Amino acid sequence: MNFSHILATSNFRGKALVDFGFSESDGKFVLERKVSGDSMIARISVSGAEVAVQCFDINTGERYALLDVPRSRGAFTANLRQEISDIMEEIRKNCFSGGDISGEYRKAVEAEFGVRGDFPWENGKFDGRDYEVFRKPSGKWFALIMEIGFKKLRIQSDEKIRVVNLKAESDEIGRIVDGMTVFPAYHMSKRHWITVVLSERTGLSRALELTRRSYELVVG
Repeated sequence: MNFSHILATSNFRGKALVDFGFSESDGKFVLERKVSGDSMIARISVSGAEVAVQCFDINTGERYALLDVPRSRGAFTANLRQEISDIMEEIRKNCFSGGDISGEYRKAVEAEFGVRGDFPWENGKFDGRDYEVFRKPSGKWFALIMEIGFKKLRIQSDEKIRVVNLKAESDEIGRIVDGMTVFPAYHMSKRHWITVVLSERTGLSRALELTRRSYELVVG
């Protein structure tokens, strides 16, 4: 199971991982835990770009590949996934730091550009998600803050995050998108827009840098 989406919102702390029980080698941290009634071993690995879990049968040493098959929905697999998710939540709480910066970002945009966000949909809601738009004096918007699920970014996680859609130069998007903090635009043209995760991992300065460029690129 891939939990690398955690790195879009948080940074791992090496000392905290070691204190938790991980062993470290060449910048990679590994922890093994017995799961499924002590019949299997979950091997959890954390590196600079990946957080992943593999499971192995204790008696045979064989990897349980169905864990990574989304369409596998048997009771055993479902229980195993839940057990691993609970362990990962414990690790995240104790060994990762970070958080949502959408509030800081909103205040910084208001101060720098002298604008206030508005909610073009009733009550600021649309299809169960928040949408807040920041516009240039012409009325054309250059930033759209929203709450979406990671699955909207094609990442298998039920977690919800705050993001902002920004305009970017077409020939620069391939360089800007990293699949971790910046993604091809959700619900907009991927040739001209990007989606930026509003988290400490992205950083306020980086989010504002991309916002300034969006402001410049929006004509009017």
